[in-house]
Amino acid sequence: MKQRIGLILLALSLPLIAEAIDASLNDAYLKGANAKIIYKVVDDEGSPVDGATAHIWFRTTYPKLIIDDWIVNADSNGMFIAAHRTNDRVSCGIDKEGYYHSSDRITFSNPKVYEKVIDGKWQPYGTTRIVPLRKRKNLGKLRVPPDDKRMCRWKIPFFDKWIGFDLEVFDWVYPVGIGKHDDVLIRFKSEVKNQYFDFRFDMDVCFTNNPHAGFYERKKNKFSTFEWEYNADTNNVFKDSATFWCEKRPGKRGVIKCLSEDSYLVFRTRTNVDESGRLKKAHYGVISGAWLFGSETMRIGDACFNSKVNDTMIEDGYYLRKSVRENKDKER
Repeated sequence: MKQRIGLILLALSLPLIAEAIDASLNDAYLKGANAKIIYKVVDDEGSPVDGATAHIWFRTTYPKLIIDDWIVNADSNGMFIAAHRTNDRVSCGIDKEGYYHSSDRITFSNPKVYEKVIDGKWQPYGTTRIVPLRKRKNLGKLRVPPDDKRMCRWKIPFFDKWIGFDLEVFDWVYPVGIGKHDDVLIRFKSEVKNQYFDFRFDMDVCFTNNPHAGFYERKKNKFSTFEWEYNADTNNVFKDSATFWCEKRPGKRGVIKCLSEDSYLVFRTRTNVDESGRLKKAHYGVISGAWLFGSETMRIGDACFNSKVNDTMIEDGYYLRKSVRENKDKER
């Protein structure tokens, strides 16, 4: 019954929405229009990847939900075409042995993306879209969160005091955890007047106990299962501290300033310097967002740590490994 009511409301609202945006979109929202995307699959160097397998889904949501899907192979130029009629969106997943899974999605019903329909075709029609397919090079060689931390959650031991966190064993340092190295210092603050609408939590992150240590932030690769760089950029500027916080006050919208789901940090720690203070040794790794915290726990999206001194390779992660395993199971 609820689903039927929802469809009725959608049917009533779609013409109004379409008319408010552009009258030419009205029929496309209600009856669908032809869409065409030319995909080009490339590797990390931008060269075409031939023979990749693409699973394509076209979804139509009105007057009833219809999903049409099929599988195609990219040609010798890494090209394949996704074309069909829809009033909603197209998704595709791209795979090849020895590469990380890539995916893409285009929502035609989003007026900010597709603003016009001409001759029954979503515009732009037949545009080329490049999707990178990234090679698997060194997966499985680094330290990642252990199975007992598979949710990447840690109980906050105490507030208003610096706590050392070992980024190799992924735990607080002794005596509150099994860690041995203060790879990063973290301090939590909590102010709770009401747990639902009047609170603030702060998390201070500091690498100042290690000279030349710190981090830099990057946006994730939006196409690939492997979302960050293969190697840390040693020439980048590494910040030594940051403060993240979340706050909600009565009558106001909540505000969050943290490492978001679409970002990650590349860190440098366990540094050693020469007599002139120049960096000699260091370890590198990744903290992947979202990096969140609250009244009881801290959570991160994924992480890895390279135990080899001065090795900048950072291609690993607990959930990255899990995703690769699951994708292989689907292929069997």
